[in-house]
Amino acid sequence: MAASTPIPNNPTTGKAWTRNELLTELEVERKRNSERTGGIVSWSEQVSNVQARWRIHLKEWTILTHQVYELGRECRVFTETRLLASTSTSLRRSN
Repeated sequence: MAASTPIPNNPTTGKAWTRNELLTELEVERKRNSERTGGIVSWSEQVSNVQARWRIHLKEWTILTHQVYELGRECRVFTETRLLASTSTSLRRSN
């Protein structure tokens, strides 16, 4: 993590992680990993991981598409108002 990146909160408490909570969570993860056969991630776990990541990708892609559409709409409004303002100004000057 970069120095400016905030540390995520503990989802259980909703507050910043304490040292003891982090150590407890580390032990839980170590136990979970030691239960795996040789520490290797199973194919079903890999498939579910890829599926979860793909769902996140699709969700973020939808958000990006919407934001780009909205940006285009705002740019059109901005340029149209600028063009109308500049043409009306130039028309007044030519009269």
